[in-house]
Amino acid sequence: MISRSPDIEIARPDAPEQARAGASFESLREAELKYRSIFENAIHGIYQSVNEGRFVNVNPALARMLGYDSPADMIACCADIARHYYVQTDGREAFLALITERGLLQGYEVQVRRKDGVAIWTRENVYAVRDAHGQLLYYEGSVEDITAHKQAEVALRESEERYRDLFENANDIIYTADLAGNYTSVNKVGEAVTGYSRAELCRLNFTHLVAPEHLARTHEMLAHKFTGQETTTVYELEIVAKDGRRVSLEISTRLLFAAGQPVGVQGIARDITERKQVEERLRQHALADALTGLPNRLLFTDHLKLAVEQARRQPAQRFAVLFLDLDRFKMINDSLGHGVGDQLLIAIARQLESCLRASDTVARLGGDEFAILLNDISDFDDAIRVAERVLHELKQPFKLAGHEVFTSASIGIALSNNRYQAAADVLRDADTAMYRAKAEGKARYEVFDMVMHARVVALLQLENDLRRAIEREEFSIYYQPIVALADGRITGFEALVRWPHPERGLVRPAEFIPVAEETGLIVPLGRWVLRAACAQMRLWQAISPAHARLKLNVNLSGRQFTQTDLCGHIEHTLAVTNFEPHCLQLEITESVVMENAQTIVPMLARLRALGVELAIDDFGTGYSSLSYLRRFPIQTLKIDRSFISGGAEEDAEIVRTIVLLARNMGKDVVAEGIETPAQLAQLRALDCAYGQGYLFSAPQDAAATERMLRHALDRDLRMLPASDECVA
Repeated sequence: MISRSPDIEIARPDAPEQARAGASFESLREAELKYRSIFENAIHGIYQSVNEGRFVNVNPALARMLGYDSPADMIACCADIARHYYVQTDGREAFLALITERGLLQGYEVQVRRKDGVAIWTRENVYAVRDAHGQLLYYEGSVEDITAHKQAEVALRESEERYRDLFENANDIIYTADLAGNYTSVNKVGEAVTGYSRAELCRLNFTHLVAPEHLARTHEMLAHKFTGQETTTVYELEIVAKDGRRVSLEISTRLLFAAGQPVGVQGIARDITERKQVEERLRQHALADALTGLPNRLLFTDHLKLAVEQARRQPAQRFAVLFLDLDRFKMINDSLGHGVGDQLLIAIARQLESCLRASDTVARLGGDEFAILLNDISDFDDAIRVAERVLHELKQPFKLAGHEVFTSASIGIALSNNRYQAAADVLRDADTAMYRAKAEGKARYEVFDMVMHARVVALLQLENDLRRAIEREEFSIYYQPIVALADGRITGFEALVRWPHPERGLVRPAEFIPVAEETGLIVPLGRWVLRAACAQMRLWQAISPAHARLKLNVNLSGRQFTQTDLCGHIEHTLAVTNFEPHCLQLEITESVVMENAQTIVPMLARLRALGVELAIDDFGTGYSSLSYLRRFPIQTLKIDRSFISGGAEEDAEIVRTIVLLARNMGKDVVAEGIETPAQLAQLRALDCAYGQGYLFSAPQDAAATERMLRHALDRDLRMLPASDECVA
């Protein structure tokens, strides 16, 4: 049944037959009306076209689909279907060929043109309507807009192509596997890394590739996924390639789902074998001393941590730590060069290794410091025996670069006990014991005890107090006169710093000066002493013309000589205090001079250029080289008090030699520590020009010193009468 159209007429029955056919005709009309209703109200487009290439009927849905105002508008505008309707110029011919061949088209997809010229995709179901004699009457078809579907197909196809391109050309392995761990696909990188072909891999399970020790980790990761705890996981593991190579992989995986249920796993695996090898080399480098090849502090601390934890769980598992510091290593470096010093460190490392068991650890902590961890010792005496063996071995000469080098070490020993909670505490106590051994004379060992700890804590408190004292300028300066021994005339004063602690009372210099030296606090303290003493001496020089030539002796420490601005600071101090440079004499100990012999000469020359005089303090106790002494711009040698108070004939000869040496070199001599008239008489007999000591005066504060000066002024600045009687 078809609808009426301008081009198709429905045959009517003749009048004589009308009565018989009445009922049938009414049925036909009803059917036609129903069809018309469906035609007009259908969701999909419906059309009728004739073989000549014209639309004879279209429904409103098709007109709307193609952007026409009405069915009549579409029929009028698409008078030529081939030209106005189909996008492809041969679209009508292709349609006619198919419909002629089949008589019915189902799911026929074709691009058609909307009124505005935009092409859309449609799917048509078409059949040819024929009369009773088989003659074609028209074509009738239903049309569905499938543009969105076709676009989705194109996007999906492009996405699949992009994925395939990514899959094949990625730098990493990309694979999929089912829930049982059987590989279902893999890219060409997977073939290259594993050595297996795709076909071979797709017959394998992950358990065939993953290294045995990593299987548990892999099962754990998969279990987390399948229980829904994780959807994406990144982890590292090793696989065994076809040729037996170990390959380190960094793997990122995610679950694959179908209908809301997990069906497999997709993974990306990056070959990180080279990176892991580099990391291992870096780790080895980070944990080993570059010079000696021994473990460094970091690795030693790790081993010590394990020993501490084991001892806490099992107190019977004893251990000991030996902390070694070479004696006089700086002297070897300075005299023979750093190359020989490095060779010595390497030789000592090998020597220490030979003294130990395989279960022990020896490490270089830095510089000339070494540490030994003795694990699982049966008795603490074992640690003593090892220390003694090490000391004995290090006393043997080392033949290095044509030199025979002798050295020794100071060793501190810390023994395991239940109070140790951290490795750092053990190392700290061994270090403390080592410093005690060094203070007791070097080339020996000391076992740590709590008395040492208390001493260290006390020194720390002293350091804190010392810092505050420097900030608050709590110090005072005492002055001890230097006199001409021939007539007792005062020629100058040595400035000596004192610390009147607000709680502890007067702290002896022997207590706080070493702490100041070690911490570097001697630098700000020394600067304060120099400034205050110069200012004070300038006031005393102004008392009378007889005082104008008084000299001031101030001590300089080794730490102060390491300051590049030392000369500049001294010059500034002299300027702000208006103190004459030639009235200032800086005292340097013999050990400082010799330890810095190569570098100290330019510094001394700059000081002499300022007009400042220089003296070597405690002369005779060190190892002065006469060649260096000749090169140093020194004006005065101060003989150490030990040669004055000793009283032995040898001491007198040493003093005589020093006086004669100084006279021949054009230098002055000051004898320290003169306490008795007999000592004074002996020094006069040896022609020693100057001296200081309690025979003349103990160090006194500024007020007492000024009274002494005014009293001595009345006696022409003499401290002793001609009869050698002491003036207190």
